[in-house]
Amino acid sequence: MKRLRRAGLLRCQWLTEWQRRGVPHLHGVVYFLEASGVTAELLTEHWLASAAAWSPKSSAQHVTPLWGLSGWLQYQAKHSVRGVKHYQRAHVPAAWREGTGRLWGVLGEWPVREEVVVVSTPAFHRFRRLLRGYLVAEARVSAARAKTSTKELAELRRAAWLRGLLRDPVRERSAIRAVGEFCPERVARRLLAVAEFRALGRPDENCFQPGSSGSRRAEQLPSELRSDSGSRAALRWGGGS
Repeated sequence: MKRLRRAGLLRCQWLTEWQRRGVPHLHGVVYFLEASGVTAELLTEHWLASAAAWSPKSSAQHVTPLWGLSGWLQYQAKHSVRGVKHYQRAHVPAAWREGTGRLWGVLGEWPVREEVVVVSTPAFHRFRRLLRGYLVAEARVSAARAKTSTKELAELRRAAWLRGLLRDPVRERSAIRAVGEFCPERVARRLLAVAEFRALGRPDENCFQPGSSGSRRAEQLPSELRSDSGSRAALRWGGGS
C-alpha cells in the first residue's frame, strides 16, 4: 500500500479469500486520478515486487480497469452473494482461523450514503422476482450480443444460474433470501415501485388504458412509473477518479 500511496492512491478496498488448495489471494480495487498515469502493468509490477519473497507469477495476476462507482458495485455484488460454503471461503486453513489480523481493509475517503427502504413482505417478494427477471433478460441480451462463443456460453450459464437465484431448500430462509446481484439504482427504484403497486392487488390488463374501468387506479401509480424525472441515479464519482 505504501507503494500505491506514493503513486497517488486515492482510495482502496481489499479482501482476502482462498483457493481450493488453501492458498490465500487478494481481491481489491484501487482508485487513482486519471491524470496519474497509473496502469495495470504498473500495479502488477508493484505487487510482484512487494510479494517477491513468495515468488508470485506475473501470469497469475489479473488487473481490470474500473470506471466510476458502478464498476465497483458490480464487483461487490458478485462477492456479496457468496456464502460461507463458497469454495473461496470454505477452504480457510486452520491456522488462519485462530487469529491472523484483518482479512479485509479500506483506505482513503469513500462517498457513503445509507438508505433504508421499508416495504411489505408481499412487495419484497414481488421485487425479488421482478429483479430476477430483469437480470435474466440482461444476461440473455449479453449472450445475443457476445462476439465470441466463449462469452456467449458464459452469459447463457449466468442466465441459467440467475433463474435459480431465489431457490433455497429451507423455507424460512427462502422467504428472506436477497438478490446479491448488481442492478442500476434507476432500474431498482422502478422495479420497487412496480412491486409496491402490484402488492396492493393485481391490476387487470386494461387498468392503464385511458377510459378503462381501472384508469382511476392508474392515477395512484408512484411518480417513478409516471415519469423518469424521479429515477436519476444519485451516486457519482468526481475528480476523474
